Amino acid sequence: MFRSQAGGACDCGDSFVLKPEGFCRKHQQRNDLDVQYGKKIPPNSLLCIANEIVPRLLHYLVLYLRRKNFANNKKANALINDILIYLCDLGTLMQTIIYNSLTDPNSYQSCLK
Repeated sequence: MFRSQAGGACDCGDSFVLKPEGFCRKHQQRNDLDVQYGKKIPPNSLLCIANEIVPRLLHYLVLYLRRKNFANNKKANALINDILIYLCDLGTLMQTIIYNSLTDPNSYQSCLK
């Protein structure tokens, strides 16, 4: 990898400085197919578990919050926020599962019962 003498910044990935054949794996040029097929997607066995458990977890969380009034309980609100932030920090797939479960009309209707 080429590093400039002035600041130690990596010039790899800049085709004006280096030939694209010399780019490291982190900065190599990618075409659309590489990006599309290079994604690391978890196996379906893991996704199906998350698709079943997370909506139920959120469903029970909503039911619990409705039974108990946490409007003025800052500690409980902070805990719930921490749980949701933790789940969202797990990545895009988990965010998608959360989003789908929170915006699915059938899931919402089941929470109302």
